[in-house]
Amino acid sequence: MRTVLAQNDQTLFDLALQELGSIEGVWAMLDANIGLQVDLSVPAGYPVRIPDTVINSRVVDYYVKNSIKPVSGLDNEAVITQNDLNNMKQDFDYNLSGGEHVFSGVRLFFLHDMLSVQIVYDGITADTVVVSVDQSLDGVTWTSVPYVNQVLDKTKPAHTFNIIGLLTNYVRLHVEVPDASDGVINSVTWKT
Repeated sequence: MRTVLAQNDQTLFDLALQELGSIEGVWAMLDANIGLQVDLSVPAGYPVRIPDTVINSRVVDYYVKNSIKPVSGLDNEAVITQNDLNNMKQDFDYNLSGGEHVFSGVRLFFLHDMLSVQIVYDGITADTVVVSVDQSLDGVTWTSVPYVNQVLDKTKPAHTFNIIGLLTNYVRLHVEVPDASDGVINSVTWKT
């Protein structure tokens, strides 16, 4: 892990392009930088932790050779419509042998009445892999959503459930593995 100082009005998406060569790296950057938000500019001069794995070295080389520092932030929230977030998918490929894990939070707009959650997984061997959902109003302070503990059925490739009446801005998936287990959590899709 290395550190890069954010330029004025750079977002995590800009830094992912600049340092990793793809915006796909933004989720790993969120994991490494608790408190930063994907929809707001990073404060100028803030030391952003960057994962070591470069996704597209040709893009990184282009930015370096041409002294490009992408800047797309306006230091305020991005405007995102309901259609933009109808299906927000996070890819994880998290190996359950790592035990309990809390994934990056996502900001969801227009939460009305129900949030559908689909978790895709593969090769689970434990009988009790429990997933729950945490919520936050600010993306920094998190609490567990009551009564949302779900046990993944190891004989199926996915688990879908609904949360009714959720009043929050941010959600994240929390995985508990009480017994040693093989298998992978591949992704979670949040549908508003």
